[in-house]
Amino acid sequence: RMAPMRTTAIADWRTKVPTGTRTPAVYGSIVAAAHAAHVEDLIAKLPRGYDTLIGPGGVQISGGEKQRIALARALYGSPRILVLDEPNSNLDRVGELALMRALSDAKKRGVTVFIITQREMVLAGVDKIMRMQNGMILDFDRSNVVIDRHRNRPASGREAAPQGAVSVREVVPQRAGE
Repeated sequence: RMAPMRTTAIADWRTKVPTGTRTPAVYGSIVAAAHAAHVEDLIAKLPRGYDTLIGPGGVQISGGEKQRIALARALYGSPRILVLDEPNSNLDRVGELALMRALSDAKKRGVTVFIITQREMVLAGVDKIMRMQNGMILDFDRSNVVIDRHRNRPASGREAAPQGAVSVREVVPQRAGE
């Protein structure tokens, strides 16, 4: 799921870089985020590079290209935690490989990454996997263990919650008033 992209220059990233603050240091941080997301090759091919207007009224780019730029936006400012929802849903093979390199690099920098996905490719470098269905945790373990169990289960439509499955509400404390 991607938020609609309004016309903006890549280097403005208005949600992260307020208007009028585009200093050489900020620009350097933008370039560093693009490098961390392995998207600088894509940006270099745009008509005006980082100053290319994209979105309605600007250059139209594919859903996968939007996703790759969105990853760079998420990496701007060197976050310690990333939550990625279907980060490879629109990516081609080149984009998926760039995503995998970016996630591997983030892991080496100590970034905690939560990935919500239905596509196994992006799970290659994760440490642990939590499988959920209807708000219930079905499985949680090291990634190779969960993947092996999932591959070896019978292909029968909907899965019943296993003995001892817990609801997310039991795992995540509720705030007052919820």
